[in-house]
Amino acid sequence: MKDRIYMTNSSKKKLVFISCRYPFPTLGGLENTNLQLLRFLSIHFDVSAHFCEYRDVSKKDIGKLEKLGVQVHIHKLRYLDAALGILMSFTSGLPVQCGLFFSKKAADAVRADLISAALAFCSHIRTAPYITNCAIPTFFSLSDSVSQIYKHNMSITSGWRRLGYKIELPRLLKLEKQIANKSAGMFLFNQVESAYFDCPNVYTVPHGVNRI
Repeated sequence: MKDRIYMTNSSKKKLVFISCRYPFPTLGGLENTNLQLLRFLSIHFDVSAHFCEYRDVSKKDIGKLEKLGVQVHIHKLRYLDAALGILMSFTSGLPVQCGLFFSKKAADAVRADLISAALAFCSHIRTAPYITNCAIPTFFSLSDSVSQIYKHNMSITSGWRRLGYKIELPRLLKLEKQIANKSAGMFLFNQVESAYFDCPNVYTVPHGVNRI
């Protein structure tokens, strides 16, 4: 399926939203988080939402989000994108999981959309590189510090799994520190993870689980 773009007209300031998971069908936590974020953001902004997805998104599900006044851009990822993205991650130092959700075509579309936007918002670390270096204020709702999770997992696993965590950990930590230091806001669920970055623009948004 080719990239699909749906436009609306609004006098509100424009916000570019980027994620790796379309909110419909609402099957898991990230889909539900994206849905609630877009419901709230669309009240205050003209939201142009980009989704880098391996799954197909139906016209019916696209229509559900359009009813909120959200401009929908679906970037269907291919296995070739994954292969090229993994190669890019190793040459650039980005996390491999970011490479898996990177597409040059999507990046070009997001970059063009950012020109007329006032703010940018990312809901998952996998799509963070699309907006980390843009000139406008950026916000990242990351839920968890994946680097801290990997650091813990590395201490309790062995073999190939431990090696995978060891390779990915410094890449994730570097990206999360960049977000913490340069973004207008980074939101995490866990107070301990938020405190680790020791930045005034890192905020704790408890969700009832792992509230410390």
